[in-house]
Amino acid sequence: MVERASPKRCHHYRLQPSNMAGTHVRAEAERICRAADIALRQLDQSVDAAANFGLTVVAEGIETADQQQALVARGCELGQGFLLSKPLPPFAIGDILRPDLRVV
Repeated sequence: MVERASPKRCHHYRLQPSNMAGTHVRAEAERICRAADIALRQLDQSVDAAANFGLTVVAEGIETADQQQALVARGCELGQGFLLSKPLPPFAIGDILRPDLRVV
């Protein structure tokens, strides 16, 4: 599933090139939207390739609910990032994974 980051979709990136004043600002917003298109295509290709090889994709660096929703919609079953948990010391990991597991 490839979504285009067209000017209409750029509201997800808090950009609306058609409403921005100045040619330079509009051009920069459009450049960012094109870069987002490329990133989304690469993400879709990576998830598809992993699925074709029977691999599970683990997304790293999830910081927003929008990112999490987009990844889940693309088939990423596992993820880590500040949205899900702040960094923890090694001894606390067991509490998250299995409350009955004691890490020593």
